[in-house]
Amino acid sequence: MSGSTLTSRRLWVFRALAGSRGLRRVVGGYALFTLTEYAVWIAMLVYAYGRGGATMAGVVALAQLVPAALLAPVFAAVADRRSPVVLLAGGYLVQAGAMAATAVAISGGVPLAAYAAAVVASTAVTSTRPAQSTVIPSMAATPDQLTAANVVVSWVEAAGIAAAGALTGVLIWFGGVAGVFAVRAR
Repeated sequence: MSGSTLTSRRLWVFRALAGSRGLRRVVGGYALFTLTEYAVWIAMLVYAYGRGGATMAGVVALAQLVPAALLAPVFAAVADRRSPVVLLAGGYLVQAGAMAATAVAISGGVPLAAYAAAVVASTAVTSTRPAQSTVIPSMAATPDQLTAANVVVSWVEAAGIAAAGALTGVLIWFGGVAGVFAVRAR
């Protein structure tokens, strides 16, 4: 495949998305979500490790994963049977509130409250993917838009995972672990 053909195909993806303001907003929100999801996960594990070493980091990771794993099928069913837009918006609001509460608890030196708020945030994060997976097809007006949205979401997720570690390191360097949660709560 020639370079110009490959470039033309890549541009097609963006042109297909350009026709839908709603899809652009969902994909943009997902980009911020991806950065946030991985940034706060890393920051909480750094915080837990600093307070109690590898054991504490492992316990906190488990505390975040178990409720999220148990509620993931529930969120998927809600996204399928109810309004995925409400689930998506509600999930984002709960995530922001829980991340803000985590920042306050860390800044206030209350580790148990920080861990509890981080568990709420990580559980709310679980609602995003099923809601978004249901919202995107309902917003796409054409098969090209749906394909383009799915391609861009995959790119966004891969890039977000790669960038989140670096951004988290910078945020911890300048503002500490609480700073990561405060920035991501916005």
